[in-house]
This record gives sequence, C-alpha cells and structure tokens, in this order.
Amino acid sequence: MIKHEFIIQNDNRETTERGTPSMPLSMYLTRFSHKTAYAVPWHWHGDVEIVLVKRGSMRLELKRRSLILSAGEGAFINTGTLHAMRRQSQESCEMISAVFDPAMIAGSGTAAEMKYVLPILKCGALDMLLLEPDTQWQLDVLVALRDAYSVYARPYYGYELKLRELLCRIWRRLAVHLKNLVEETGERAYDMRIRLMMGYIAENYMQRITLEDIANAASISVRECSRCFHTDLGMTPFAYLINHRVRIATELLTETEMAITDICFAVGFNSTSYFAKVFREHTGQTPRAYREGAAQNDPLAEN
Repeated sequence: MIKHEFIIQNDNRETTERGTPSMPLSMYLTRFSHKTAYAVPWHWHGDVEIVLVKRGSMRLELKRRSLILSAGEGAFINTGTLHAMRRQSQESCEMISAVFDPAMIAGSGTAAEMKYVLPILKCGALDMLLLEPDTQWQLDVLVALRDAYSVYARPYYGYELKLRELLCRIWRRLAVHLKNLVEETGERAYDMRIRLMMGYIAENYMQRITLEDIANAASISVRECSRCFHTDLGMTPFAYLINHRVRIATELLTETEMAITDICFAVGFNSTSYFAKVFREHTGQTPRAYREGAAQNDPLAEN
C-alpha cells in the first residue's frame, strides 16, 4: 500500500507534494479500516483526482450533496472541489486514487490544453462526475485507472510513458463525452466563505469558539453562517467543529504518547467525560480503546 503524509492548510487546501516536478502524479491504495469521523477530511487541491472503489463502499461528500460509491464505481473530482471521504458501513473499504497536475495530459500552453483540458477544469457544472461500470466509456476510465495503479505500484523501464498513455486515454474519454456539457455551461465560481470559516476553525479549534466567531471569519451574519454550513456541508458549524476536533484527537492518539486527558484539552474540549462521550459517538470506541486498537493494526492510509 502506497501512503503519504496528508498535509492540509488552514484554508483546507491540501498541499501534499505530488510525485516530482517532472512527473506531478501520485497514486494511492487507501484502506478505510478504522471507524472515525472522516477517513479523508474536508479538503481541496489544485490537482484533479480520479478514484475507484475496489472493495466495500465509501461516501464521497461535496458541497451541497453526497453520494455513496460501491465496489466497481468511481468518480472524477475536478480541481478546486471541496470534498471529504469516509467509509459507508462497518465493512472495510479499499480505494484506488490518482491525484495529478492536469499538465500531465497536454503540457502547458499547448493547443491540446486549450481545447481539451482547460474547458473541463473551468466547467461550471463539473465539480464531480460519477463513474459507473454500466456505462462503457466510464468503465473504460475505471479500467485505465486500475491499470495505471498497477504500473505505478511496480514501475519498470518506460513506465512513465505508460502512465501518461493511460492518463491521456482517461482524459480523451472525458473530453469526448463531456463536450456538450462543457460548451453549454459557464466557468466555475468558488465560494470562499465556507473555506474562510473552515480555515478559522482549523486555526482555532483548540480554543472556545462561538458561532459569531465563525461567522465573523467570513464577514457574514450568524444566520448566513449556519445556512452556508447546512447548504454546503449538510451539517451545523458546531457539528463540523466537533468532527474536526475528533479527527485531530485520533491523530494525537495514534501518533503521540500524550495522555488522553491532555489530548482532551488540547483539541478544545473542557470536560474529559464529554470528550469520551463525543469520541465514542464518532468512532464507536473510547479514546483508550481507539489508541490500543491502532497500536495493533497498520496505520490508516489516507488520501
């Protein structure tokens, strides 16, 4: 399993370095093997991402909607799209993903980039595309992704050319079948308010935070703040704050030897009993049991 450090900035932009400057591509085999709030937390990146669920089921969450991907299904996630992923059921889930700079397809400033790449990246109706194996061209994309991961995991002489060939095969399918959609819709507009508020929470989760504090981060009213979180993420601002605190707590439990009481206060809870209650609601385990279980299993691979 290929793993990497998952680096998220305060504006929820993921800044993990992809591959190398000459080959800006990373591929992952992610196993959602622990019951936790989000196996892959809310984030966005300038790269595009294509995923395929190999086993089990996974919930892909985006602004204003979410969907369940079952084994054999996948998704294309466009650049700049705010999204999160978590296991859908008690059954373990396994997912292949490719995250890459679109320049991998046609370079920069080329005619091919202008005609086939940028229109997809800027398409106002295309933050995400569900890929289903019952549709032949979408199945072709999923098969090419699976083949690309096999090449990436066991590189051989010339594998870089094979990877680019497979990525171009994927992009050609997207360009041909999305041509009408791309031509009929305008360019994408990014809602910065939700990112500003999520960024504020990421910077201040360890302190006492009020709804007014969160709203002020985006210079909007408390009512509009609540509406944004409900509309974009399907939860209240405080539910997102609690999710964030629990996620940080899981990292501290597995990656440090901090006392559980210290972790409780470090992530913003002011009561150990409330921390234990909330943590159990989100993970199905007490903090101590979670730490002990993590020590007996492989570390969680996150994309």
